[in-house]
Amino acid sequence: DVGGRPGCVGGAAARTAAPAAIALQASLFGTVLDVFYVAVLVRILTSWFPNLPPLLDPVVNLARQITEPVFQPFRQLIPPLRLGNSLVDISGILVIFLINFLRRYA
Repeated sequence: DVGGRPGCVGGAAARTAAPAAIALQASLFGTVLDVFYVAVLVRILTSWFPNLPPLLDPVVNLARQITEPVFQPFRQLIPPLRLGNSLVDISGILVIFLINFLRRYA
């Protein structure tokens, strides 16, 4: 029986497979969050240094492609803030808060 239901095949093996699958999903989700976190950091840091060597262009472009779909809604919610003659985009900070929230509670 599976899960105590007579006539079902699997028994204890089926009951232990579910927690293992959940643990695998949680581990995969954590890994995706970690990779995305690195992409966000690359995006933020490279925005501070606009004259990077061309050798880093593929890394910077990949970070932009990965993060832009998530940054855009935050940018629409809170547009870049004007500080003197500069604009400060806080969408990256909000995304970092979101990642940390998901790491803790998801």
